[in-house]
Amino acid sequence: MKRDNLLFIIIIVLLFCITNNSFCLSSPKWTAEVYYVSDSTANIYIAPFLDSTVVGKLKYLDKCIIIINEDNSNLFGWRQVVYPISGFIQEKFLFTPKEKTAYLNHLGYEDYENEKSQWHILIKFCRRNYCYIKEKPDFQSTNIGIIEKREKLVIVEESNFNNQVWSKIIFPVTGYVLSEDITSDLGSFTVGVGASYGIGNVPYEKNFSNMKDPLGGFIDFSQTNGNFSLRFGYNYAESNISKYILKTQLIYSHITYTFLRTIKDHLNLYILAGGGYWLASFQNKKYGTSFPYFPLDKDKGIGYLVGGGLIINIFGFFIDGQYIFLGSKMAVFGKEPLPGEFTNQYKLYPGSNQVNLTLGYRFVF
Repeated sequence: MKRDNLLFIIIIVLLFCITNNSFCLSSPKWTAEVYYVSDSTANIYIAPFLDSTVVGKLKYLDKCIIIINEDNSNLFGWRQVVYPISGFIQEKFLFTPKEKTAYLNHLGYEDYENEKSQWHILIKFCRRNYCYIKEKPDFQSTNIGIIEKREKLVIVEESNFNNQVWSKIIFPVTGYVLSEDITSDLGSFTVGVGASYGIGNVPYEKNFSNMKDPLGGFIDFSQTNGNFSLRFGYNYAESNISKYILKTQLIYSHITYTFLRTIKDHLNLYILAGGGYWLASFQNKKYGTSFPYFPLDKDKGIGYLVGGGLIINIFGFFIDGQYIFLGSKMAVFGKEPLPGEFTNQYKLYPGSNQVNLTLGYRFVF
């Protein structure tokens, strides 16, 4: 395998590895489920043993939150309770919500919640890189922990303090987090397809000018609430100086990072970086195509992409104003001359500065 091909493959693999966490959520290690007490009184124990300390009691039809995870899958007849009391309860004293409704209907009663069960459970996720957990719903309160981005939380209530909304966490930690730092939706996987048209092209090679506006197409992968996306695409451009024409085709991949979202996510600003594999050709067309006195010379290699842009999202469609710079090694057109021999060899940079306007649509899965 040629070195350029190997380097291009390495670039693609690195891009995928960097963005992989944005696209693929790890399987949750635990789930939170609501249950109801089916007995007149059920003891809550500090450990899943009948001879362990009783830390509290729940009464008939009291609602509680049970955590089911890999660590307590072998409790055999016990369940881990985290709210309104933390401890362990015997599984035989629990109703599922469906079983509770069926039981009350069997007795001729309508389904209802008692006074102690008026709270509601919410599953949310940290949407920042880090969220600080406070002991109380107050910025001045002590920090008692940190949760990472995309970490799952169980919320039971929200409260206002000094014009800020705080959420009460009961699992996997107990405390308060600023409500604007968490979200109930991590986002859906999206696939975007589109085409690009160059409204500006300044060749990197000195004294060359744009001959044919760049054209291209792409497919990208992202999440609706994610800051990263991964794009694969194709770009074609032509530049010239007099009758000398340089054509560049680029197969590329780049990461896009959105650093600013405004107007309810309809207007976003981003930067990008990536790499690509270019194929360039160079020819003097002085005599036209009918008399190819000057041969068509070609070269290829890898390059890098940097840039940024602004994107407008409307009902799944997006319009994107984007600047990109393609940098690369110098391309060599024509054979190396022997000592004393004349040859039409040229060494040129195939890269360019482009301003592209893209139009596309994202499919949500």
